[in-house]
Parts: sequence; structure tokens; C-alpha cells
Amino acid sequence: MIKLPEIRKIDLRRSTVAAFAITCGTVLVCGFVPWYFLIPFVCILPFMHKRHQVCAATAFTLALLCSLLHLALDAQKRVHTPARAMQISGVLRCIDKRCSNLPELPPLNTFLCEVENEDFSFTATVFLPEKRRLFYGDTFTFTGNVTPPQNAGLLYSNGKISGEIPPFYGNCPAVSVTKYSATERKFSFQRKIFIVRDILLERLLSKIRTPAAAAMAAKLFFGAADAIPGEFNEYFVNTGTIHLFSVSGLHVGLAAMFILILLAVFPFRLRYCLAALFTLFYVLLSGSSLPAMRAGCMVILWCILKANLFPGAAWNALMYTWSVFLLISPETATSISAQYSFGVTAALLLLSEKMKWIFSAKTNFVEQFPRTSPGTCQMSRANSRIRTAAGTILAPVAAFAAGCGISLFRQHNFAPGSVPANLLVVFISPLLFGTMFFKLIAGAIFPWCDAFGAFILEGTFQLLVEITGAVSAAFSFFTIGAPPLWSVILFYTFLAGTLGAKSRKIPLISSFGTVAVFLLWQNPAFQATPFAMAISSDSSKPPLLAIVYPAGKTAYIADVPDNETGSAAAHILRKNGITSATVYTSSATDRSSRGLKRLARSIDLSVHQPAGDGKLTERFLRNISMAETKLNKLPPPPDFSVPERDSVKFRPFDWEISSENSSSGRVIKLKSSAGKVYTATLPWCSKPVVWILELK
Repeated sequence: MIKLPEIRKIDLRRSTVAAFAITCGTVLVCGFVPWYFLIPFVCILPFMHKRHQVCAATAFTLALLCSLLHLALDAQKRVHTPARAMQISGVLRCIDKRCSNLPELPPLNTFLCEVENEDFSFTATVFLPEKRRLFYGDTFTFTGNVTPPQNAGLLYSNGKISGEIPPFYGNCPAVSVTKYSATERKFSFQRKIFIVRDILLERLLSKIRTPAAAAMAAKLFFGAADAIPGEFNEYFVNTGTIHLFSVSGLHVGLAAMFILILLAVFPFRLRYCLAALFTLFYVLLSGSSLPAMRAGCMVILWCILKANLFPGAAWNALMYTWSVFLLISPETATSISAQYSFGVTAALLLLSEKMKWIFSAKTNFVEQFPRTSPGTCQMSRANSRIRTAAGTILAPVAAFAAGCGISLFRQHNFAPGSVPANLLVVFISPLLFGTMFFKLIAGAIFPWCDAFGAFILEGTFQLLVEITGAVSAAFSFFTIGAPPLWSVILFYTFLAGTLGAKSRKIPLISSFGTVAVFLLWQNPAFQATPFAMAISSDSSKPPLLAIVYPAGKTAYIADVPDNETGSAAAHILRKNGITSATVYTSSATDRSSRGLKRLARSIDLSVHQPAGDGKLTERFLRNISMAETKLNKLPPPPDFSVPERDSVKFRPFDWEISSENSSSGRVIKLKSSAGKVYTATLPWCSKPVVWILELK
């Protein structure tokens, strides 16, 4: 191998190399990527300095060992929860951090509580017999009924079970309380913090006349109150900006930025030490969620490094915190909240690092000529610094927006408008936090500022709603392909290069590379291909058969026999961007249409009346009504038939899919117009078994 000159080698910070190596090791062991995706990383190693190679090898090995240890420990965990629905009594303690005693905020419908008795100890969603307020730490003795979390679906391919779909209704048991009585509660530090939070919330929400604005303010700034109002929820979900109402890196970073601005009159070191304390206090007030703690650690470490004049404070704070959290909690590598926290905290910290370059640019027009004068040289250096700062700022903002799109896709919530909407959120969020600080501080000193601040806060939330609504409407007709896995790896590579490079050109190159990755996976070549799907439950119910066309955002479905099948289908269709479906039922009975309501929550349905099946039953009509869809009186096409009770044949367009029962399982056959046949036997199982095959 030809030894490259020193100047040609990549000039990265060792903390960046270590963080990237730990990320690669973690995602490899956690099964996020196959081993061959590490080939680009290995190809980069010869171009690194020797000290970087040693750093990367050590960090990668450490990540492998830590991740394997975590996998071994997770395999030994035993969840002490009831395996079936039953009556239970014991003690429950409210641990819901959304709770508030303020009358301006509506009480919660359900509470997250710790449930304990002699046999079980678990966390559950609790339903009380009447609507009342609970506060964090409230303790009760109770009697009620517990329902375990619903089963997930099993993915079937190549003759065996290959994976599992996440639980349909969440992985938390539900407890319906019938009788309860308050008991003595234990001391809780978090409860004291939330009492202080209610005092600040009362000050913030005073004179706000719109209940929706009050609820959104409490949720966005402090994580209090329930979900945002239903009439606006669709806007934020469709644009992939619902994460705005979960306190994470954006909130912690902006709060720290405004605190530093307010403390500008203090000495340098004292200012950053106080900012670290205020950031810690804000993380505690917001409920100490994992994303907030992660971002808080980054900001606090950055403040400490800045106070001690540590070089490269922003880069090192970000990378050291990221590495530590990956080693402590490997699932951070594939967590959507981690990417939001990391991306936006990086953008804010780097912005603060580069702003001093922009404000320090002094122009002396008298000394600009001749070109060799000190004034001209100074201006030239200042312009170079501004370009470098602009490139470095562009990188994390673009990376954050692209990361949102990629992360949302991986969480099956990807929306075409998610990237531009998240860019807009980056720019409107400082206005929201600036208004909050004005309302809390100026409103407390000058009464007339309180009413003015309330007016501005309501107007800012109205602006946020209007923007997300406009983006949702603008992108509702677009179809954007899902990002391939290699683009996720390239995204992290470019982000690491942008944050860690000390030279001036690499951040700008990485910025354009990050944007290029985002543009590449919108190419038509990456559009999802049509596929056939079968979901089998027990033999007494017909299977769900479907032919899906992602490019047209539509699907043709035969039978939705139960809620579990409907939920599994909704999960897969939503993941592939399907917005509408045509449903044919093999019979006018409950067994062919019971899951329509569950499927209709995510997909717009058009249901066709079964032909030659006698009178429609009351249960069948009730299922149609509960799904809030109309029953199409037109008969199904002639290629939809039910030869026998245990078999269904379905042929939309060029493909025919059919099923029949056998002793070993449900036999699914897929036949193309050219006569090619694919066959799979889905085993009988207590969970829905899902079979998917691409139509090529």
C-alpha cells in the first residue's frame, strides 16, 4: 500500500472517530445493519491518522463487548405481569409526568402507574371509574381488572418465522379500577420538582384565553398535560413534527441558549456555570425523560468545557455524551428520539460556537484599498470565517431535517412533508421559546407585559398550527420513496464528518453530501414495488388477503376478520405509505369484517358488499358503521370468489391470490398472469402470522 502524505489524510477529532466507531459497533450487534455495511468504514481507515485508527479500533471493540453484554442481560429479564385478563388488587402509585393540578389544563383520561401486589409488579395504563386529577406520587389501594398487552404479529418468510411486528396496542398492560382509596404516599423528590413546575405553569398560562394554546404550551415547554388538541394533531402527525411536543434536544438547547443570553451581564465563567445549573433544573422540570437527559448532558458538559476554556467544547461535548449513552444504552443507536436530540443539539451548539465569528467581523471601508492593506486582509479573513460558519451551520440543520425523515420512516411514520416541516420547526421554535421567557420574566415584573405576552404566545402557536397545516396540505398529493438502508449509514457518516472535521472544506463537503443522500432516495428507482400480503389467524376465520400498490398509495383487500388482523395490516400499509384501500368481504357476517374499525383508523376504506351471500347481518352492518365508511352496493368483480367455506380466491389486476386450510396450516398461493406460482404454508398460531411477497 502506498503511504499517503500526511496532508492527504482525514483530519478528524478523536472524540468524533470514537463516537462513530461506537455507533458502528452498536448498530452491528443490535441487528440494525448486516456486517457488510461496515465495508465503507473499513475503507476509510487507511486514510486516517494512526492515532485515529487506534482510537477507532478501541472504541469499536468496546462497543461490541458492551452491546453483547446488554443483549445477554436482556435475554435474562423476566417481566412480572399477568399473562391473561384477570381481577387484581394491590397498590398503585401514579408515575405519570404529564399530571398537573392546574384547572386551566384538562385532567388526563388515563394515567401511567406502578402496580404492585403479592404476585405482580409492573407498569400499567390505569383507567379510573370517574374523571379526576391525580398528581405524581399519589398512592392508592385498589381493586380492578387487568388486561395484558395485545399480541404482536409474526413475520413469515422462507418457510420459517423471521421476525415480529411490534405490539398492536402498545406493550403496556391496562388496568380498569373499580374501587380505590387513597393511602399514605412516600417522599418523592420528583413530586417536589413538579410542584415547582405547576407554579411556573400557572405564571405562564395566566391570561391565555385559548384552551388549545394553553394545552400546547404546557406540553411543549414542560411536558405537562395530555396530548395536543385533536383538531391539530393530524397536522403534526402528517408532517412528522409531532416530536415537537416531546421535550428533547430542541427544547433543552433553546432553553440553554436563552439562559445564556439573559446572563450575558455576568462574568464569562460564572455565566456558563449558571447556565449549566439552569439547564439541569429545566431537565428536571420537564420530567427527566431520556431524550431531555441526553441533550441536557450534552449542554451541561459543553457549558463546563466552555467555562474552563477547553478547545473544541461543542464537538467534544456532543461526541463524548453520544459515546457514553451508546455504551450505557445501546438501543440509543436506533432510537428516533436520540437522533432528534443529537441532531438539533448539535445544530444549536455549533451555531453558538460560530456566532462569535459572524459578530466579530469588522469592516473598515477606509482601509479597504489597496488590497494589501490591513483592513482588506482583515475583511477577507472575516468573510472566509463567515463562509465556514455558514457551511458548518448548514450541515447540522440539513442533517437534522434529513435525519427526521429517515427516522420517521424507520418508525413507520414517514410523511413526504416531514423534511421541509422540520426545517420550518427549527426556525419557528426560537420564537416560541423567546415568547415563553418573555411571558415568565417580563410578565411577572410588569402586569401589562403579561397580557401582551399571552397575546404573542397565542399568536405564535396559531402560526405554528397554520404552517404545519399548510405543509400537510401541500405535500398530501406527493409520493416519496422510502430511504434505503445505505442512505442511513451515509447520513451518519456525513454527520460525523461535519461535526468532527477541523479543516474548513470538509464541513461544507459533508453538508452537500448529507443533502445529496436525502435527494438520492427520492429517485424513482427507490420507489417501493407492489407486493402481495396474507395475514392468517385461527382456522375459524378467513385470512386477510391483499395486493398492494405503494406507488399509487392504494391496496385491494379481501376480508378483515378481527382487530389483530386489522392492526397488523394497518401497521404494514402505513409503513409503505398506503392511504386508501378497497375492501371486499367474502361473507356478510362478523367473521369477515370485524377488524374494519381498526384498519380504518389509519387507512381510508371503501367496502364492497359481498355478492350472493344472502341478507346482510346486523353485526356486519355495525362493523361497517363503526369503521365510519360507506358500504358500496356494487357487487365485487367476478374474479373474487369463495369456492368453499375454508378457501378464498382473489384476483385484482394481473395477480391472483388464494388460500385454503390444511392440517399443517393455511396454504397461500400467488399466481401471476404469466402462470408463475408462489406457495407458502402459514402455520397455525395464537398470533397473526404475516406473509409478504414482492410482485416482480
